[in-house]
Amino acid sequence: MRTIIHISDLHFGRTEPDLEEALRNKILERKPDLIVVSGDLTQRATKRQFLEAELFFASLPFPIFIVPGNHDVPLYSFWKRFSHPYANYQKHISDDLEPEYLDDEMAVVGINTVRILRMKEGSIDDLQTKRVYHMFHNLGENVFKVVVSHHPFNIPKGHYKRPLARVRKFWKFFEHRQIDLFLSGHLHDTLAHRGDQPYKIDPNGSLIIQAGTAISTRRRKEGNAFNILTLDFPALTVERYGAPDTKEFTLLQTESFVRKPEGWARQGKV
Repeated sequence: MRTIIHISDLHFGRTEPDLEEALRNKILERKPDLIVVSGDLTQRATKRQFLEAELFFASLPFPIFIVPGNHDVPLYSFWKRFSHPYANYQKHISDDLEPEYLDDEMAVVGINTVRILRMKEGSIDDLQTKRVYHMFHNLGENVFKVVVSHHPFNIPKGHYKRPLARVRKFWKFFEHRQIDLFLSGHLHDTLAHRGDQPYKIDPNGSLIIQAGTAISTRRRKEGNAFNILTLDFPALTVERYGAPDTKEFTLLQTESFVRKPEGWARQGKV
């Protein structure tokens, strides 16, 4: 059994101080096997904001898996944006923009979907698609296969965000190859959709799970939120935590799934 705490869109520089402590306490309480951070660590990619993120992560004694988001490259400093877009990220967070994690029960691969000329939409290329394939193709079917990115691999119908560029080729390539989970952020909404728009994905296929904005003041309709995933093959439980009063996180919803030969099946929702 493995526990993943999935947080996203922290936006240091625009955070709620009470929620920083509340999130830290909840992570310490649950003792995850892996913390996944799906991008937008900072608001404007400044040295100070990355230092705040670095200190927050240093206070958590668990493995941390991080990919950058579009807010983690400079917006107003055009020279830095095009010449050294990840300088502060690599100094304070990690040199590795596309990390990998592997143990007996789960394989996690990070994809940097940020593109300097497509900041909001993001993109994926053929080399990244092939890298995911090589990471997963020799693994046993009882190993959970997880892809982490900032931009989601599908957009729910009616959502105003544009889809990840070139992802249609990715879905076609993996049409008959099993990927269990896609963890992402960017939308500031917690969503767990299958078979959604604009890509006609098999409704029994991969689970696409977004985390809301964990601790920032840049809330949308949902408010601050994050996910805790429990992986116990062939079962998966997704707990959604929220902070309606912006001071403490409480469990708002639990969803259970089981992976059958034909794909994922929802077992319950509380």
